[in-house]
Amino acid sequence: MNSSELPPVQRPSTPVPYYRAKRYYATISGINNRYVDYWVEAIDAKGNKSKSPIMHVWVGQGGGGGGQTKWKPQNPTQNDIITVYGAKSGWLHWGVNNWHEPITNYWPSGTFRFGDGKAVESPLQGTTSWTINIGPFNNPNQHVTVVDFVFHYSDGSWDNNNGQDYHIPITIVTGNSPPTAPQGFQIKKGCSKLKLSWNLNTESDIWKYKIYRKSGGGNFSFLKSVSHPTNIYYDNSVTNDITYYYYITAVDTATQESQPSITLFETPKKIS
Repeated sequence: MNSSELPPVQRPSTPVPYYRAKRYYATISGINNRYVDYWVEAIDAKGNKSKSPIMHVWVGQGGGGGGQTKWKPQNPTQNDIITVYGAKSGWLHWGVNNWHEPITNYWPSGTFRFGDGKAVESPLQGTTSWTINIGPFNNPNQHVTVVDFVFHYSDGSWDNNNGQDYHIPITIVTGNSPPTAPQGFQIKKGCSKLKLSWNLNTESDIWKYKIYRKSGGGNFSFLKSVSHPTNIYYDNSVTNDITYYYYITAVDTATQESQPSITLFETPKKIS
């Protein structure tokens, strides 16, 4: 164990400390190509112990692949099947949109939840080379802009790209026209609430609906998104005897937004 003096603070402290802590460090050798859990334990002269939180690090060369291709196609769209290449047998530990759990529609066969609410694990296939296919990521129930992953190998090692993880940006392409404006828009008033409803769009690639609102002479502003196939929204953030104006739009999986629906208005009233 080695130590060094910490640099002095930029401004004086009051009162002046009797002691200043040192920075301690150590080098551990003999570990390679392993995912290591570690913590620091302090023991005082009376035998009292205190432990730091457990930390994690990949130890090894080439954790980032050394330029080796990890997936193809290199620049996938939401409609592509992506092949991911591992170095040995194990699992693809992956999530989407900055480590959120993917919906089950996207799970390859054999996938299971990792248990942290952020990732799933899918088995790599092969005996001399190991791959897995994921995608396409065009389900309207979960819009995907990036796939996040690391490798969890059967021998207990991990490849997390030297602590950076791997990230596959998903390019959203537009091949269809934007959705049509939602039809059948209605508003029903209540006490301190308004119920909005509309007909579901019939296009196969609808992702969500966006609701816009204004009151008085103000400008319309975005209020809320609801995922397709939801076609009802209760606005409980209104005040009785104030008139509110609304319109809605439809958005497809390529993020194309429709023209607005008709604009309607209503005034919530206290029930007497």
